Amino acid sequence: HSNECSVVAESFITVILGCFGRLRDPLLGWLFVAAVILYALAHIVFELYQPYIGLLQITMLDATDYAPLISGVIISISMFGGALGAKLSIRWHSKLGLVGLIAVASAIQLGIVAAMAVFVSPLVLIFVFARNFPMALVHAPVRAAIAPRISRDQRATYLSLQGLSERIFFAVLLLTLAANLQPAAPVDESTLLPILNSTLWIGAILLIILFLFARPILRIIKNS
Repeated sequence: HSNECSVVAESFITVILGCFGRLRDPLLGWLFVAAVILYALAHIVFELYQPYIGLLQITMLDATDYAPLISGVIISISMFGGALGAKLSIRWHSKLGLVGLIAVASAIQLGIVAAMAVFVSPLVLIFVFARNFPMALVHAPVRAAIAPRISRDQRATYLSLQGLSERIFFAVLLLTLAANLQPAAPVDESTLLPILNSTLWIGAILLIILFLFARPILRIIKNS
């Protein structure tokens, strides 16, 4: 029994290491990092949109009686944005290419964070409602680019590890952004806007670094 457990553990570790070893492929590594960054930016918006709404001091949005309705409306509009992104994905991919599509999605996602960081206005909610659009825009093309480079028996594990890495990076980013907050600090402009500004700068720096390495990725895609 102990031998069987040892074999299973070794097999599991081998599979995990094999999946991470795939990141030596420049295209897979680049797409992996892009997915992690986009996920973090999208979920920062999701985590902070409710306290951001509180800054707007709109009576209806603060009313407890309307909370389920408002939450449902926000989720529905966000889902519609995701559906629209999925619909446009193939068309935009054919026009822009994979790197161009990811660049557009990154700019939109970073723009949403920038709007929240710079402006405290109900008009910003229009951008917040579109938070699912960039992720849906790149989802299918990224998966299509990954699939031929990962063997079928590793593909599900690889994508699961990518999803886990996205969530770990997001959690680390949240902890980093909250590191300077005092316990029980009020959620107001003095706490929320600095977090959004820090997210904006971190996201911008990471995306600039990412796209500095885009030229060889374009060559790989062109030759594949």
